[in-house]
Amino acid sequence: MSRRPRAALYVRQSQTIGEGVSASLATQQADLEELAERRGWQVAGVYADRDAPADALDRRIRWLDLLDDAQAGQIDVVAAYDTSRLWRSVELRIATCRELAKAGVERIATMAGDQPTDLQQDPKGNSWPRCWPPRPSSTIGCAR
Repeated sequence: MSRRPRAALYVRQSQTIGEGVSASLATQQADLEELAERRGWQVAGVYADRDAPADALDRRIRWLDLLDDAQAGQIDVVAAYDTSRLWRSVELRIATCRELAKAGVERIATMAGDQPTDLQQDPKGNSWPRCWPPRPSSTIGCAR
């Protein structure tokens, strides 16, 4: 019997404004839990960042925890409501996908569909830099 894939569910909200945002985080989580159930994934953890803009990696503490767990081999797939919950720039997308692929995570799942983490070249065949933006002590572009 094969092991069910272990999914990390990531939810993020940039700003807290009344009850609507809390419901938004709860809605993201509920939808991702349903997605995991439909796909037959075991939920390895729910990682929620509140008041954390996509480009403020130092404020996305639970995202950093997710990356640590991926590097420890505890995650097979990352699920997020939308890729905008994970990144808002091409550079961060590349760094994120490379870091997850290096950790053995094969795909990122969203409510709109999946994408592989294996991003070796751009559509024109150009190799991407190993990590962007470069920062000391991390290949994901954020110091811990």
